[in-house]
Amino acid sequence: NLEIINVLIENALKPVTITTSSVCRNYQTKLTYLNSDIMEGFLKQGFIPVMYGDVVLDEKIKFSICSGDSIMYWLARVFRPDRVAFLADVKGIYDADPKLNPEATLLKTVDTQTKLNTETGNIDDVTGLMKGKLSAMFEIAALGINTWMISGIDQNALYSFMANEEVKGTKIEP
Repeated sequence: NLEIINVLIENALKPVTITTSSVCRNYQTKLTYLNSDIMEGFLKQGFIPVMYGDVVLDEKIKFSICSGDSIMYWLARVFRPDRVAFLADVKGIYDADPKLNPEATLLKTVDTQTKLNTETGNIDDVTGLMKGKLSAMFEIAALGINTWMISGIDQNALYSFMANEEVKGTKIEP
């Protein structure tokens, strides 16, 4: 989160961190509420809200993880942006784990027919490895929103994406 905030600041943008636990609520680990009015208020003031997956109140099991993937899908449904980017510690989606296989090839596009090993995917987190991310990305792409996975480590990638310039990454097709 801090790295993303710093990239935005370095590029003369105005980021603001929105604490996930203060605007989201889950029910049995599924996101059921997100106060998008907070995001809309910051956007109207020229700020760029930045959120991340975190522990939130869960109406059934007290606490659970609200994934960044779920947040992205919720916000995409509400705001209908032209495009969204999922950030990763690699340049996009590969045909193999690039951390384990130096011969791994970056895929320029993936769709629901692309055969991927989602259980041992190259992007892992506590909420479902690549499988959960791909699910959210396909759902967003199905809304007609250009959906990408790009490097969150390469500061130029995020800036280029936000400036609508060409960036190495993977485009997700519905």
